Amino acid sequence: MKFVLKNEKIKQSSIEWIQRLRLNGIPYVVSVEQKKETRRLAQNNLLWVWLDFIAKYFQENTEQCLSADDWYLYFVNKFLPKKVKEINGECIVQQITSSNLSIKEFSDFLMKIEGYCLHQWALGIPIPNEYYNKAMGIK
Repeated sequence: MKFVLKNEKIKQSSIEWIQRLRLNGIPYVVSVEQKKETRRLAQNNLLWVWLDFIAKYFQENTEQCLSADDWYLYFVNKFLPKKVKEINGECIVQQITSSNLSIKEFSDFLMKIEGYCLHQWALGIPIPNEYYNKAMGIK
């Protein structure tokens, strides 16, 4: 059982649930940790606005017909770390995706994409305030 303690009512219900547990010689592990906030919806929305823009730009101005999904893979591979595990004597490389990022990590990812577009392609990508300010934590 996992509880996310968002308010006093849920906290009290969790305590009561634990008190009702019948141990019968079976040990249980109870741990409490602060919930790590992951990416914001605004960050994800901004990312896909940018990826759609980049895809359309290249489709209209070059012979590259790549989709927003293709550009997502490109930037994830370019800017996000990879995890390497050894399984059965083989090294397995796992690509980290944006859904695994913290809010700060996602902001950094967005800034890398924005900077890359500007410096590599002289492409200013749109910055819609309704997404950008929320995505970057600007009030």
